[in-house]
Amino acid sequence: MFSSTSTNSQNNPSGKQICLYCGLVFIGAVDRCPADGDKLVAAMVHPEEAKLVPEYHLEREVGRGGTSTVYRAVRLKDRQVFAIKIMHPWMATDERAIARFCKEVELTARLDSAHTMKAVGYSVLADGRPYMIMDYIEGRTLTALLRSERQLQPERALPLFIQMAWGLAHCHALGIVHGDIKPGNILVHADGERVVIADFGIAKHLDEPSLLAAGETVGSPTYMSPEQCLGRDFDQRTDIYSMGCLMYEVLTGRPVFFSEDPVSLMKMHVYTQPSPLRLAAAAAPTTQANVALEQLVLTALAKNPDMRYSDISRLQIDLQKSLSAYAASDKLAA
Repeated sequence: MFSSTSTNSQNNPSGKQICLYCGLVFIGAVDRCPADGDKLVAAMVHPEEAKLVPEYHLEREVGRGGTSTVYRAVRLKDRQVFAIKIMHPWMATDERAIARFCKEVELTARLDSAHTMKAVGYSVLADGRPYMIMDYIEGRTLTALLRSERQLQPERALPLFIQMAWGLAHCHALGIVHGDIKPGNILVHADGERVVIADFGIAKHLDEPSLLAAGETVGSPTYMSPEQCLGRDFDQRTDIYSMGCLMYEVLTGRPVFFSEDPVSLMKMHVYTQPSPLRLAAAAAPTTQANVALEQLVLTALAKNPDMRYSDISRLQIDLQKSLSAYAASDKLAA
């Protein structure tokens, strides 16, 4: 385990010290990390050893966030592949971060949909860090897909949107609000046709007290709802707004709002109206379908939650109608 006691040879026979902020390990008479100035503590266990999960082999890192790292792991007894999410060492003393991690485990374990990530196990490492075992999805994030293709045509994007809506409908039926819908939290299977909603790190249950402090804002500024930006309480309609931001970006190749300053970006979500999507209308039969799809996205992006879709199922129905409209347009054009 990590120890905050003296670093002499009696209390720290390994002679190693670790920076809990950056994870670097040092040997010798060093009190503070040369990289960031943080005070070093005795490392009784090497950081790599601290990542050892009993009965699993961690093959490689597949994702990293502000609080945790995700690994592709193989269960030794049957060689089955899982994803294991482990909290960063420097977060291990943050009680609120640990509480949120435990809440993520609890909520994710309730899920049972083909389009949501599911927790199948949970425990604590030797150094006190919690970890979660999840189903492994062979593929890439929607962010990675957009990085290579920039944007998707409606006929390809709509089936993915419908699956996201199915996943959110399952969450909302259980009273769970994801709170951080964005391309980086959507996993696309290797076949490119199936998606799974991941990372419930700031998710909450509507019937349970929030773990956030009054007025605290959480989320990703590019996709946060106006109520999140204002530090207000939020419900399922926040997920609908964030999905509106995601759909806008997937269809146009650009985020609904952009600023390098997070505060300015959040103000845009609160006060600025989105620019038209300007979906291409290359052929007359698709014009009406484009107009309907653009209105659908803008409804999801309404500033006032009461002006958005009242629930994800209504959005899902309109997405299905939109997909049918494009299919009909293709038949007319053929």
